[in-house]
Amino acid sequence: MTKLRELQINNNYLVSFQPKVFQGILSVRVINLANNRLTFENVIVSIDDHNNTEYSVYPVGSRFQRLENLENLNLRNNSIRTIFEDFTLTNLKKLDLSYNNISILSKDNLQFTSRQELEIDLRHNNIETVNFNNFISEDSPSNMVVYLENNPIICNCQILDFVKYIKKPELIKKTGITMELGDLNC
Repeated sequence: MTKLRELQINNNYLVSFQPKVFQGILSVRVINLANNRLTFENVIVSIDDHNNTEYSVYPVGSRFQRLENLENLNLRNNSIRTIFEDFTLTNLKKLDLSYNNISILSKDNLQFTSRQELEIDLRHNNIETVNFNNFISEDSPSNMVVYLENNPIICNCQILDFVKYIKKPELIKKTGITMELGDLNC
């Protein structure tokens, strides 16, 4: 399967899969895992490559760490609660995490290393807290759009840095990150 470009595993009631499930398909550009029951909780496991048995511990994350050619990752409508650091794939153009259970968005969740224009869909999650304290990133892609519509964001003092960010075009230009908020008012 070294030439596989697209993998459609949507609508299958998947809850989890093995940590190295994508190891042999490094050429894949599109993975559609929408409409499953995936959580990608930060499970602690390790695999013995020789016997394929679990024996020691390390954090696994979301299983997408080595997919450098991945351009489109559709994880829409699952049970994912966090944005993992390994979503920072260099060729990623679209990450759909809409209709999940993400509750917190911070500046650390947006430290993507993608060299492409990047679209991140976080609509219809449970994002209540947005933490953008001192948010300036020199490593951001030249153009990132984050869709945050239809989240129950709580407008309190913690959101002040985020509100300042979205109201200052010079910060948006410097970081390259545009937020699409829909009808959010604070």
